[in-house]
This record gives sequence, structure tokens and C-alpha cells, in this order.
Amino acid sequence: MKKIFPIILTALSLTLVACGTGEKDKGEAVATVNGSSIALKEFQKEVSTVQKRDLSLKLTEEALEHQLHTVIDRKLMVQEAVKKGLSQDEKFLDTLKEFWEQTLIRELVNSKSREWSERLFVTDEEVKAHYKRIGTRLFLRLVDAENKEKAGEAKAALASGSFDHAEAVGPLLIEDARLANPLYSAFDLSEGETAVLQGRDDFLVVRVIKKERIPAPPLTTVYADIKESLLEQKKEIVAINKKLRGFRVLHGVEVDIRSDGSLDFSDDLLKELDIVVASIHSGFRQSKKQLTYRMTSAMKNPYVSIIAHPTGRLIGERDAYDVDMDEILRTAKKTGTAMEINAYPLRLDLNDAYAKRAKEMGIPLVISTDTHVTNQFDYMRYGVSIARRGWLEKGDVLNTLDSERLLKRLKPVKGEKT
Repeated sequence: MKKIFPIILTALSLTLVACGTGEKDKGEAVATVNGSSIALKEFQKEVSTVQKRDLSLKLTEEALEHQLHTVIDRKLMVQEAVKKGLSQDEKFLDTLKEFWEQTLIRELVNSKSREWSERLFVTDEEVKAHYKRIGTRLFLRLVDAENKEKAGEAKAALASGSFDHAEAVGPLLIEDARLANPLYSAFDLSEGETAVLQGRDDFLVVRVIKKERIPAPPLTTVYADIKESLLEQKKEIVAINKKLRGFRVLHGVEVDIRSDGSLDFSDDLLKELDIVVASIHSGFRQSKKQLTYRMTSAMKNPYVSIIAHPTGRLIGERDAYDVDMDEILRTAKKTGTAMEINAYPLRLDLNDAYAKRAKEMGIPLVISTDTHVTNQFDYMRYGVSIARRGWLEKGDVLNTLDSERLLKRLKPVKGEKT
């Protein structure tokens, strides 16, 4: 049973909390819980934190009283935990620490989400640049400087060819200088170039003496190897299907829709597959016209079966792409391309409203989990919930078909798409 405790809360105290200024002692208590006081300064800090999370919050007397009761309830729970000896329980403390860390991480992600979401995926140019770094080894002269002034002096000396106090480093490979290492940036320098690279606590001054290319296959060869691997995989799947009874393994891939609307695999490979899912993973800030063009171009490809997570949203992290959904749905209808209801909890994309519109237009839909580990198959129920809210029925969702009927619906006759 909750014990009765006195609450010292005057209108003047509330005024002080609201404005964060006043003549009163900052140590004054605004409430007392079982003999333990809640200081005015502590409460002000709590209110300030809440304001930062919710910029629309108005500091009315009612809102302040509600927040005070939240603080009081938390203090009561802590007191009860201490009374039961949980404060000495190692498992409890570890759990509390983990919860606190997770809370901090979540708050950080929320504050940085827009910045980070743009870096979750890389562009074609970044892939090519990194591939170039992988095929390079460097020979450097390096000086470790403790401050910016000394780094400037060292840079001038190295640039003039004076290597008296410089350490010879090399051959250096990209594997030796991961992202956390300032030397990673040295791979973007030209031969003979001198630069100051900032480390965590100091500065590294480097001069690139020599850049050597390491024999490596071009990206076109890498893609050729991927194609060969997929064709070998197809042979294995065909062999497996001959042994299966009442079950069939389908062969498919998810391809990226590039910034110009092309796909990262050629048609001669895509035509060998049962299912081709196309989706956008980069270039989110392109114009509405370009993003719409990219998606509609993919749908016009005769081998693309499904468009995945069509609006691109990540709930709480990234807004939907700025695309013309009317045009997207019209093109899907015209080309017979299915739209995905992505059941991953942070996506739920299409949402129920667009799913309903797709149904009304006669556009086929699929529900998928976007799973990367087996236990995420359980997410399917979230996609089913979206479908139900969009008034979808069994006949609207291609997953409900047997393999033969599914393939007929997914893969129109070659050249039929326009």
C-alpha cells in the first residue's frame, strides 16, 4: 500500500520552476517523499529535459503538477527497491545499468536520426571510391604533433622535403587504417600531397611518398562473379526442388534502384530468377521528380516483380521519400508490379491507407518481413495487421497463392511491360 507523504507545492514554487529564476534558495524542496526531499533544482532539471523532448509542451500549472507526480512516483519506486535490498543485488544493478545505457542510446539516435539515416546506405560513387582505396597501398612520412601549431610547422617541413623527424610508414593497406583511424583519410590524398589529419588527442601530419596500385579485379569483374554465383545457386535450387514434395524453393534477389533509375543487375541475369524485388536505398534527398522517375523506371523493367518499402520511411528515424505516390500507383497498375507491405516494425510500408488505395486500383500486394535473421519472421503479423486495416482480403495478397499461380502473377510475359 502506498504510504501517505506530505507534498510541499506552492504556487510560488511552481512559478519558480516554470521560469527557472527567482530569489529563493535553489536547494528548497518542492516535495517530500517519506522524508526524502525533491529539490527545486532537481525538479527544474527534470522539467527542462521534458521540454527538450517535447517542444510543444506548455508549462501550465497542471502540466507542472503532472510532472511532479511523475518524479514522486519514480522516487517511491526507487525507495521500495532499496528497501527490498535490490540496490545491493548485482543482477539488478547490471539490468539498471543496461536499461540506462539503452535509454541514452535511444535518445542519441533520436537526436541524430535524420543525419544518420542519410548515412545508412552508400552511393555508387562511394562504393567505387572505397574499392579504389582497397586496391591501394601507401608509403608515407609521418609526424605526430601534439597541437595545431606544431602540426602546421611539421606540415611546412614535410612539404619542403625535410624528413628529419618524420617516421617512415609503409606499405600501408586500408585494412590497417579503419574508419576510426585518421590515416584512413590518407588514402584519398595524391602522391606528393601533404596534409594534417586530426586524431582523437593529437594531430598526424602525413606526406604521401608513393601510392601503389594492388592488382585487383575491376568492379565489372566482381559483378560477373556475382552473376556466376547466382547462376550456380540456381542450379542448386533446381536440384533441391526435384527432391522436394509439396514444397518449392523460389530463386530471387533484391536489387538496388540506382540514382539514375537503372538497376544494379542486368536484364540477362534478372530474367533467370523467379522473383526480383527492387528498392531504393540511397539518394533520399533527390527531387520528387527524380525519386518518382527512379521507381517508375524500375517498375517498367519486364523482370521486376515487386517494389519493396515503396515510401522508404523508418518510423521515428526518417520520413517517407518525397515521391508522387499517385504516379507510383498508376505505374504499378499499368505494369502489373506488386507493391510490398513491409512488416518490419520500423517500416510498416506501405501503410494501411496506401494499401487500401492499391487494393481499390487492383494492384497486387505482397506482405514480407524484411527479415535478416530467422526470428524476425515473427514480424509477419504486423504486416497482416496493416493489410487488415487497409481492408485487404486473401485474394489481394500474392503470398496466399500456391507457387504456380504466384509465379504467373509475379512474372508477366517478357516484353509485356511498357
